[in-house]
Amino acid sequence: MVLVTGASRGIGRAAALQFARLGASVALVARTQDDIAQAASEIRSGGGRALAVRADIGRLDEVQAAVAQVTEELGPVDILVNNAALMPLGLLASGDPAEWREAIAVNLLGAYDLMRAVLPGMLARRWGRIVNVSTKAISMTNLTHRSAYVTSKAALDRLSLAAAAELAGSGVAVNVVYPGVTDTPMQAQLRQAAPGLLSESEQVMWRERHARGELHPPEDGARLIASVALSGLHGQIVELEDERAQALLRDYPIH
Repeated sequence: MVLVTGASRGIGRAAALQFARLGASVALVARTQDDIAQAASEIRSGGGRALAVRADIGRLDEVQAAVAQVTEELGPVDILVNNAALMPLGLLASGDPAEWREAIAVNLLGAYDLMRAVLPGMLARRWGRIVNVSTKAISMTNLTHRSAYVTSKAALDRLSLAAAAELAGSGVAVNVVYPGVTDTPMQAQLRQAAPGLLSESEQVMWRERHARGELHPPEDGARLIASVALSGLHGQIVELEDERAQALLRDYPIH
């Protein structure tokens, strides 16, 4: 059984549908009930098994309740995809500190809480896969207006690699995926940001790239997530646009 967070739209939704096409039961977790209910209905209409669970990943009690519900209704979690993320825009000196903390809670602590919730069962069964969705943007030294996002994602990478070191030889694999610049609502947030929330030059750049069709569709990231989960990789950061990822997609031709 596969649990996908941030499954209401974008890469998360595409990943949930991808795993369902591969025959897995899927739990779709997000804060937007209507969207995940629609995606779950689409899976069930195609003969699959799916459950929509509304939960705020930034709240430990809701994470625990979601995992308990999923386990009761679909069975134990074999594959966890930590995809849920927030990206508040604004300068460090003037942005909303509550939004900053919320992004850390969802992007980092939510992933940690979910890993903690599913790992005992995975370890007992000696099999499990955790794929954490991060971003190459953490390596950009000139990035502005989204310090919470890049800070939380850099920490998620380190959490993933630390977990992989601890879990070596256990049968549980932990990896990170960088899905590239993807045409999602989060990316649209950059193009449509109000004045002062992002530099004008960057907004123009994203608008031009979008107009030229240079953004990846969410399905590309979803295919890579599924391929990594099915592979023997462990403790790796896999970037969609590098040759290793392309070789992996050739080895696991998922459509």
